[in-house]
Amino acid sequence: MRPTFQQIGEAAYYRWQRRGFEHGRHEVDWLSAEQELLFALNYQLIANHRLDGLPSRFLGREANPRCRFCEGSAPRASFTEPRLVLPRSLGNTSLFSHEICDDCESLHQESVGDHLDEFIKSINQGEGEVKSFEPVAAFKGLARAALAIIPERELQYFEDAIEWVSNTDHDLDSRTIGGLDCFLHALPEPSSFSWIALARRIEADEPFPYLLAFFGTGQHVFQIAMPLCVRDEDLEVSWIVPRASSPFGVGRGPVESRLKIVPLASVARRLKLIAS
Repeated sequence: MRPTFQQIGEAAYYRWQRRGFEHGRHEVDWLSAEQELLFALNYQLIANHRLDGLPSRFLGREANPRCRFCEGSAPRASFTEPRLVLPRSLGNTSLFSHEICDDCESLHQESVGDHLDEFIKSINQGEGEVKSFEPVAAFKGLARAALAIIPERELQYFEDAIEWVSNTDHDLDSRTIGGLDCFLHALPEPSSFSWIALARRIEADEPFPYLLAFFGTGQHVFQIAMPLCVRDEDLEVSWIVPRASSPFGVGRGPVESRLKIVPLASVARRLKLIAS
């Protein structure tokens, strides 16, 4: 569903009002309002968690857990402790999962975890003291975090994605999967807390990816479209990704934000990113 001219105009006027009727930003307000509405009209939130400043919270069953990534359960798989669903580099200190086995956690840290941490560091610090990382592996880290919190009823649509994030052959993956872009929204002021949210497409035949994942931390919101979903296989045209700096509704996000599209399909050992 596309927003009407009137809907965009009203939302753009509200943005202008929120900025204290400052002139000279008409085009930015219009385009931002259009993207906010494109998201709001076509998506609904299915998961939303704060990641810090709260007592620890745990996803999944503590008794007889089953791993989301290898489908292993005891005694074949071991679960010595709950695992962080996404790393501390994205501001997570309180959200854990019982559904990540020891072997899958170890594999993730060896093949993906460090690459995601260095990618996040490159955004926060610019060139700084950032080590080499593989962009595809960084994208896998974001996708894996989304899969760790997605409602269980949705997992059936992401079997290929689950296998993909566990594959250590990043070079092969970069050649077989397209659309590995990260939409990076730079905010004027840092958020007071970190968060993760997932939004699902409402209508089956609209040309938008089935699932969008958002990660908010500091002065940035990272947004990706989840690849390899069977609900996207029947789309007759290339999908459109609404570029929303907030998934929480029109007028709920920052009035100003800057957008960068960061391609993560490359296998270059060092990706130069500047967040300004």
